[in-house]
Parts: sequence; structure tokens; C-alpha cells
Amino acid sequence: MINIFVELQNNLDKLSNYEQIIAKYILQHPQQVLSMNSKDIKVKII
Repeated sequence: MINIFVELQNNLDKLSNYEQIIAKYILQHPQQVLSMNSKDIKVKII
């Protein structure tokens, strides 16, 4: 699972602005994100 976070960090500059917002949230709150479902993530970010 850690490889996902490393890849996300390494490719952050290749993402669109919206994707970068989501990626930064994921990188700042990895444990919280892993315990969420997609609906929770959408509500928290938006």
C-alpha cells in the first residue's frame, strides 16, 4: 500500500489541479483516507 503513496507523491506535478487537491489530501491524511469509502472522500474534499 505504501507504494501507492510514493507514486502519488512522485507524480504529483503530472496531475490536473483537481487531482492535485485530492492527492494532497490523501498524502496528508493517509490513515483516514484508507478507512473511508469514496462517498466520504468526495464529501470531505468538496
